[in-house]
Amino acid sequence: MSEYEILSKSTHKNIRYKQPSNYIFTKDESFLPIGLSEVQYFSKTLPVVFIKNTDETFFVAVLLSIYANKNEFVDNNGKWTLPYLPAFLTWYPFR
Repeated sequence: MSEYEILSKSTHKNIRYKQPSNYIFTKDESFLPIGLSEVQYFSKTLPVVFIKNTDETFFVAVLLSIYANKNEFVDNNGKWTLPYLPAFLTWYPFR
């Protein structure tokens, strides 16, 4: 189980969040959820799809490959090769 700690300005003054510069953790993702505001960016170059959740609801996603567990848009060094980075990835590791 996770341990939670209340943040304190004095105790945690040197702790910072740094957005990842390497996206190798997405190499096995064949789709990623996107926000409705991102549809305009991705629909110009990639398929935007609706994926059904187990509770019968849907979410909007961008298709990164037609093959399961493969991301065509992150190279072997972890560099994201598309011009637009999905907001979902900027939250990592807070999913």
